[in-house]
Amino acid sequence: MSTAVTPTIPARSSTKPAPPASVRSKIRAAIAYKVDKLTTVDEACREAGCSPAGYYKAMNKPEVAKWAEELEAYYVEQADRLRRRYRADAIHHARKLMLQAKSEAVQARMVEFLARDPESASTSITINSGGGAVGVGYAYVPPGAQVVKVTDDVSGAQDAQVIEGEAEDV
Repeated sequence: MSTAVTPTIPARSSTKPAPPASVRSKIRAAIAYKVDKLTTVDEACREAGCSPAGYYKAMNKPEVAKWAEELEAYYVEQADRLRRRYRADAIHHARKLMLQAKSEAVQARMVEFLARDPESASTSITINSGGGAVGVGYAYVPPGAQVVKVTDDVSGAQDAQVIEGEAEDV
């Protein structure tokens, strides 16, 4: 019978959570490796030199599961701190470029960067019209679909060719 452990996120602390003393060092190393490197249990156990069965047995203990969750929360908190720090560095550098760049294009990009809402998702869309006629280019034909090629001759439907399962310029 396993006891369910409710996930708890500890209050902001800059100290790494201490592992339970009842767990062997190889199992602690496997748990830490899995959390830090985002690997599978098998890979973490291989790196730490322990068996996956021992890992799972340890994770069934409430104090070990709680420590693993605290360790993961600590890791996420550290990543958030780095992200905030790098964001602040980027803003300072963008301000410097905005004020000192010789290129007006660079200055304009920095103004856009500094004026944008940091909460909004940034999406970049590039549209390449190709400068040619509409509908010219490579077309993907899903398996089982038919491509109908219509020629410029308007003499009738007999000029249409059905090409099965091939990609072709359309």
